[in-house]
Amino acid sequence: MKTIHKPHSIILDPENDSAPMVVLYGGLMGWEYDWLIPRIPLDLKQNVTFVLPAHYLVDCSLCLKEAHSEVSKDRVSSYSLCGFSRGGINVYKYLKLADWKILGLIDPSAPRMGGYADSVLDSNKGKIRCAYWLQNWAKADYYPKIVSFHKHLSDINAEMVDDIKTPHAQMPNFFFETYRSDFK
Repeated sequence: MKTIHKPHSIILDPENDSAPMVVLYGGLMGWEYDWLIPRIPLDLKQNVTFVLPAHYLVDCSLCLKEAHSEVSKDRVSSYSLCGFSRGGINVYKYLKLADWKILGLIDPSAPRMGGYADSVLDSNKGKIRCAYWLQNWAKADYYPKIVSFHKHLSDINAEMVDDIKTPHAQMPNFFFETYRSDFK
């Protein structure tokens, strides 16, 4: 596995002939690219190319361009987009940028926190993989928006594990442990 530092992202390249590529956005408070790396299970890092934007405000197309400067498109078997916490807004924002296999929501901010409707992912509900624990958000002013989105995901029968008593900082690892086979 090779770790490549680019101006706007870190690329974890397993150096396989073919591998899925996952763009993984982090959240606020320094919970971004370098913080996320040790929270991704080792076997996934050995079998999946991860592109970790340096900040949640970095444009996804720029990160993909950086990734493809190192990993040719013919080595990518599929693309997925994931967002942890505030990085979840980027799943809604870049929904139409590529044909994503998986739309991963890791204890995400609600769409309305980024100006999107709770229904933003409805036409792609089969691609959603989500891990939520509402209590991680209970003290926030925007808790009602989180509850509304959580209910919406339940109402549309999106693939979601919830009420799992996993602290927010442990959610990335929990998410990838739970959905590991979906990325392969």
